[in-house]
Amino acid sequence: MKSRTQIAMVSVLGLLMLSAFSASMLVKPVKATTTPPITLAQADLNQDGALNLTDFVGFALVFGLTNQSSLWNQPIQPGWLNVSAADFNQHGRIDLSDLVDMAIAYSVYHH
Repeated sequence: MKSRTQIAMVSVLGLLMLSAFSASMLVKPVKATTTPPITLAQADLNQDGALNLTDFVGFALVFGLTNQSSLWNQPIQPGWLNVSAADFNQHGRIDLSDLVDMAIAYSVYHH
């Protein structure tokens, strides 16, 4: 069971993601001129062929986990990629840098 701190972190992360999605609907996105740090396939955590809010919610579920977690090599949800797949920079923990990579990929693939 997650601690109150973890639940609060996931809640805050969720609010930040919803804010980002809301802002992206109000502002015309700028076409990216660089290659995103991760591919669409890497960011598509639920493997439905799209990078969308569902993938960000899945990311929020595993935010803060490390490679020491017993869940590391388990699917995020049935049919999804493993928890370790959300560690985009492969440094053994799922943190803000991974969220930034996912957000950049979102901005590139939804231009």
